[in-house]
Amino acid sequence: MAGDAVDKQHGGWHRVDAMDMRYDRPRPCAAADALPDTRGAKGYNRRKEEGRVSTTMRYAMRRDMNDGAVADAVKAAGFDVWDFARAGHSIPDKLAVKPLPCGKPFVCWLEIKHANGKLSDKQAAFRAVWEPRGEWIEARDPEATVRQLRELYQLAIRPEYAL
Repeated sequence: MAGDAVDKQHGGWHRVDAMDMRYDRPRPCAAADALPDTRGAKGYNRRKEEGRVSTTMRYAMRRDMNDGAVADAVKAAGFDVWDFARAGHSIPDKLAVKPLPCGKPFVCWLEIKHANGKLSDKQAAFRAVWEPRGEWIEARDPEATVRQLRELYQLAIRPEYAL
C-alpha cells in the first residue's frame, strides 16, 4: 500500500505523510501516545508521583589532585595497584599488592589525600583497624608513600612477623 510504512519501534503499521518520508522519520502510531512522557520536568514529576524516582542522591566521585602521581610512584616501586576509589563506603582509594618471598601477598590500603585533606569519621575507623596491622597508609606525597610502603614490606618479610 502506498504511503504505509512499518513502525519498527512499536511494531505496527501506520500511514506516513510525504513530509515524514522525506526526512525518513515515520510519525508515531497510536501506541506511542500510550507511553508515558519521561522528558523534561513534567515527566520527572509524573515519575515522582508514581514512586518511580530514586530518593538517594548520587554525587560525582572526586579524586584528589595527587591520585595519579601516587599511583604511578607506587607502580614504579614494583607494587600492583588496585583502584577502589569508586567503591564508596569509606573504603580507601587504592590497594597496593606485592608478593612476599614466601609466596604470600603483601597488601596495604592507600587513602590518598591532598595536602590539606582530612579523614572522615568512617575513614578514621577504617584506619584504626588496618594501620596497627601495617596494612594502611595515608598517602599525601608520592615519595613518602613509596618509602612507607617499602618499610612495611620489609617488616612483613622478617621471620618474626610471619604467620
